[in-house]
Amino acid sequence: MKAGVGREIITPPLGTILLGYAPGRPAESVHDDLRVTCIALAHGRTQAMLISADICMFSAETVAYLRKRIQEETGIPAGHIILSATHTHSGPVTSATVGWGNLDKTYVQDILEPQTIKAAKTAYA
Repeated sequence: MKAGVGREIITPPLGTILLGYAPGRPAESVHDDLRVTCIALAHGRTQAMLISADICMFSAETVAYLRKRIQEETGIPAGHIILSATHTHSGPVTSATVGWGNLDKTYVQDILEPQTIKAAKTAYA
């Protein structure tokens, strides 16, 4: 069996609206960076990847996009890529949820997605 790990920082900039206990609350400081960690596994011809991100939740659209892009970059079948979130309420709004704020598309497109793909490529390498 072969295994590889990739990890990247996904901390949003200060002022980002958080999916926290009070909708509309901006990030005022950073105690610990948010991270995405990818573990790539291979046994013979079977490959898989486990991804964990320090966010509250992934939207279905983000999961589909990341699986597709990671498959394109690594060859790991999209169905063999598992994404999970640590469910922090001190992270940006990464999925539209009624009563918890609007999806932060800029964060998802400029930080979460590219850093996840970068960590996945590192894990695969």
